[in-house]
Amino acid sequence: MLDTIDPKVINIAREYFKDILYVDDAIKKPSDLKSIMDLANKESAAASETANSIQEQPITRRPVSFSVASDVNQTNTEQQEEIKQSILETNGMLDDYFDAFEIIYNLNSNGNKVSPFFFEGDHQVETVVSLIEQSHLTILDWELDQTGGETTLNILESVFRNTGRLKLLVIYTKNPLQASKMIRDKFASKIVDYTQTHVEESTVDIFDLHDAFVLVCKKRELPSNRLKDTFIELLVNKFGMFQFAFFDSINKIIGETATVLKQFSHPFESTLLLQLQSSGVSAADYAKVISKMITNHINKVIDVDSVIFDEITEQWKNNIGIMLALDNVNLLELLSRKLNNLEQAQNNRTNGKKNRKFISSIKQISVEKWREIFTIMCGLNLIDAASLDPAINVIIEQVIVISSEKEFAKNTELVNLCGDNQTLKEQCITLYRNNIKRDVTAWIEPILPSILLALIADRGTTHFSKTVVDLVHLMKVIEYKERRLDNIDTIIENNNIVNYFNSGDVLINGEKLLLCISPSCDVFRPEKVENMLKFVTGKRIDSDSAFLQLKTYEHLTILPNHGNPEKLMCALWNFSVTEVHNIEELGNYTRPYRLEPGYIQQIMNKYIAYQSRTGVDELFVKDTSSLRNFYVFN
Repeated sequence: MLDTIDPKVINIAREYFKDILYVDDAIKKPSDLKSIMDLANKESAAASETANSIQEQPITRRPVSFSVASDVNQTNTEQQEEIKQSILETNGMLDDYFDAFEIIYNLNSNGNKVSPFFFEGDHQVETVVSLIEQSHLTILDWELDQTGGETTLNILESVFRNTGRLKLLVIYTKNPLQASKMIRDKFASKIVDYTQTHVEESTVDIFDLHDAFVLVCKKRELPSNRLKDTFIELLVNKFGMFQFAFFDSINKIIGETATVLKQFSHPFESTLLLQLQSSGVSAADYAKVISKMITNHINKVIDVDSVIFDEITEQWKNNIGIMLALDNVNLLELLSRKLNNLEQAQNNRTNGKKNRKFISSIKQISVEKWREIFTIMCGLNLIDAASLDPAINVIIEQVIVISSEKEFAKNTELVNLCGDNQTLKEQCITLYRNNIKRDVTAWIEPILPSILLALIADRGTTHFSKTVVDLVHLMKVIEYKERRLDNIDTIIENNNIVNYFNSGDVLINGEKLLLCISPSCDVFRPEKVENMLKFVTGKRIDSDSAFLQLKTYEHLTILPNHGNPEKLMCALWNFSVTEVHNIEELGNYTRPYRLEPGYIQQIMNKYIAYQSRTGVDELFVKDTSSLRNFYVFN
């Protein structure tokens, strides 16, 4: 699959995964390795000396009844066996070491940066888990000790407890069948998918565990240069191409590290503190200032390469080609399955009934029209939103025709009246079309681009709603780990209130919402304003019918549902109702998150614009019942 993706995009991911953690008990400390080598040399020398002494013993004739000779021969044999066993064990340790070293050598030779970790015993399990949490890619030896993989299972169990991180792990083992079975038995409830594939001449078991990919393979069978590409293909298959934007940003930040250090390698401390003091800014904001300086610099270099989005477009076009290559039966079956998923996602929506009605009409579009639609979409261009318009127009036309015929068919009285009169029937359907056209255009046209892109996405639409929730989390809010405010008195007493609140903080108490709109300088140092913060009030909206009736003093925000992270909620902010609260009064509220800085600034600008209106024009021309009809237009 990677052969179809632009090499420049693949190299972005390869660069991201070049830092590899390798955990093995065969990686010896230099002192331990020296002892093993010395022991091997001594035992080899002892074995040679014993063999020589046995060969040099004179051959003497003894009576048959003399039994000591057999005891002596037995002792010599036991000694030889013990020496041989000791040599085998020592050589086995050296073989394991050289196997591990060869893996590290091969990975480094392919341009990776491997961090080897020598596992010495159970006391290091916590350290290993911590290192895996920080690693982009981890290679983990299965036989870390004599427990037959139990220790490695315990490490995996601890790693999988943190569901907030995506983990990529390779399990190298002498016995992949046993290791895979133990993983299946241990994590049966977590495994989303299990597959077995062949990479060159090696067999690889692949486990998908929600937030982890685990590859199990025999030691030295999976070429080290194929590890990263195997994971990249798995990630693309499951999550698509958008993650490459993250890889690209991280790579660029790392690449700029030396430049940042060079720019910061100046005696900034005194100059910066003087600036803070002369500006009347407290030194308590020092960390904020430094963070802003670094963020500003990073923002200059992390523009995501547009080739990633070109590649996403090409992947979608490729999916269209695959769909057009299907026969009519399979194409309709695929479209029906995807549209059914979209339809089911509307079951609990406020306007779900209406959405399902139109999706039902879309499902009745003929296969010939779908081929026409997808052929048009082969010219898809994400930069040009209008590139979808021709396909959208075909769907709207078809939905109007299908919906009007369905509505006409429901009116049995009118159907009976028309009878076999085809002309009258067409005239009646035309009337329905005129009535339906406005509704279809206003309702379905705005969401058709999303529907079309969902149909050509190769990952389906089963978790479409969940994906939207995650997207809102990423784009709109910054979450707080500690949500409670009932300990606010203690925070004030300990003088930890500086920088504790932020502009854009969302406070919730039952159905009541507060949005902090105090300027940053007041929020950072609330003692300047005697611990008083300003909020606009809001309320939770459950019906999207209110979206179309916003007043000039209202603003609607889609937010994560603080009580259920799998859902969204809508907050309606009222710019005409503000409240000023002493921080001490906020103990009954929770603070799940704050709005992203750019977004809260937009809301604050809108609030200021509303509050600064003069109102003169509105006095005369706002309503049709005003005096304008008597004095102005007569």
